[in-house]
Amino acid sequence: MSALSTGRVQALSVFKQLLRTRQQVFRGDQNALQAARDKIKTEFLKHKAETDPGKIDELIKVAKESEELLRTKVIQAQEVKPHVFRIRKDHFTERCVTAKRERCADCTCGA
Repeated sequence: MSALSTGRVQALSVFKQLLRTRQQVFRGDQNALQAARDKIKTEFLKHKAETDPGKIDELIKVAKESEELLRTKVIQAQEVKPHVFRIRKDHFTERCVTAKRERCADCTCGA
């Protein structure tokens, strides 16, 4: 298999992984799902014609780092009352926190 076709296979793999990760991270938020899908697609299409194996490897590395960043650093939070947010359970242990990252004293959200 040539370096170019190997790069294409890797790029397709990381593209699919990014799309799966965005579905997990932004589950339930249609606006964020669509925006992430559009951004991922735009970035991959922008480099569709790239033929330099070194550049392709660098782009794949950036895409993998982006997927890891989405998977490990992005969380969803819902404001349950002014300045108090509930973080999705699958990101962390679900609980309410204030905008200052303190546990709310009179938490009524059930966490």
